[in-house]
Amino acid sequence: MNYGGSTPDDVYMSITRSKFTEGTVGLTLEAEKNFALVQGRIALAAEVHWGKSGSDTQQYNWSISPKSKIHVVYGARAVNTYGVIKTYSNGKVTKTVNVSPKYSIGRHYKKTESKL
Repeated sequence: MNYGGSTPDDVYMSITRSKFTEGTVGLTLEAEKNFALVQGRIALAAEVHWGKSGSDTQQYNWSISPKSKIHVVYGARAVNTYGVIKTYSNGKVTKTVNVSPKYSIGRHYKKTESKL
């Protein structure tokens, strides 16, 4: 907050968040293939490959106008889904795999400024 004065306050912030994929998508050997099917079906791509994780660090600089305050929201947008992948042969189900992956799809950032 910038409570008074006639000049802006400058703010620097460094924020780190997680990037991830986790959950259940079948046996280890078929997990990447099944995960690709899930992503294709719901049309939201993960930031990292199946079973991997990492972090993302961003630096921000703001000027806060005199007699005002800012509100910042920052984090990961994520998907948590449940379903079943079925394999068919000659019209009959030959295999059923329950899936419940959770994965990050991107950064969420919003800054609003308001007068005191």
